[in-house]
Order: sequence, then structure tokens, then C-alpha cells
Amino acid sequence: MRDCDVIFGCTDDHAGRINLSRLCFQYLIPLIDLGVVIDSDGSNIRSITGRITYVAPGEPCLVCRGTVDVGVARDESLDPQERTRLAEEGYARGLEEPDPSVIAYTTLVAASGVADLLERLFGFGSPHISGEMVLRIADRKVKGRSGSPQDGHFCGNAATWGLGDQTPFLGQAVWPE
Repeated sequence: MRDCDVIFGCTDDHAGRINLSRLCFQYLIPLIDLGVVIDSDGSNIRSITGRITYVAPGEPCLVCRGTVDVGVARDESLDPQERTRLAEEGYARGLEEPDPSVIAYTTLVAASGVADLLERLFGFGSPHISGEMVLRIADRKVKGRSGSPQDGHFCGNAATWGLGDQTPFLGQAVWPE
């Protein structure tokens, strides 16, 4: 992916989203991250929310926006046996099923992500496009949401942008046991 001009992210896990976010800054590749959350009480849908987030140098990453939980990402990255052991001891979250998605809504969010890219490429629409668009699908509402990098985080430190290939990859260390 480091040779791409833009990356569309649509992974369901926090660890994958952290990797995409870091890759974006390390290789100066814009990322358009997409997500759909369907909230239900088990038998009734309460809300359907889509999210299109633009991540690039000068914008906050997915961690700083609150989209990614680093604790969940750490737990997802553990060896399955280690994760089960730590979950039983209360030190890691158990494996959860991903939220269900419906193709019509994921297609709507994907199309909105492509439209966001086209607007950025060709400059039509708002002169300053918010870094994130939230679609409250059932309410038929769209809103922009901005954010800021956390103090000391890689996305707010221009010295860490564009580093390219590194060892370890993406500057990641092995999670301590």
C-alpha cells in the first residue's frame, strides 16, 4: 500500500485502523477511513451511523479522533491463546463479534467516501472540508466533525511525517507481556 496515491480503509478492527493511520503519516498517503455502526437492542435497530474520515498530515489520526481505542487494538494484536489467557485473568477484552452491517448502508458510506475524494481532488464544494463526515442515516442528517491531534502524538509531530521505511515497520514495537 505504500505505493498508493490514496487508501480507502474499511477494516472492522482497531488494530488495522491504527496501522492504516500510521501508514498514512509515515508514507504521506491520504487515508479515507469508512465505517458503519448499526446499534440495536437485539431485536430493534436504534440507529445506523456512517462515518467518512479523512486522515492525512495536518489532520488528526484515528486515535486522536477517538475512532480507535489503543487498548482494543493491543488486545486484537495478541496471539489468540495469549488473548484468551489474559481475558480470563481480566487483562484483555474477550473476542467480540464485529457489528453487523447491511450492504445498502455500507454502499452508501463507500459512495460518500468516493465523493469526498472527488471533492478534495477537484476542489468543488466547501473551501475547507471537515476531516470527518458523520451520516446519521435513519435521521437523514449529515454533519461535519473536526478534531485536533493529542499532545505528543505522531499525527501532530511533523518530524514523524514521511519517514518511509523503518525497522520495526511503522515504528511499532512488540506489545509487552
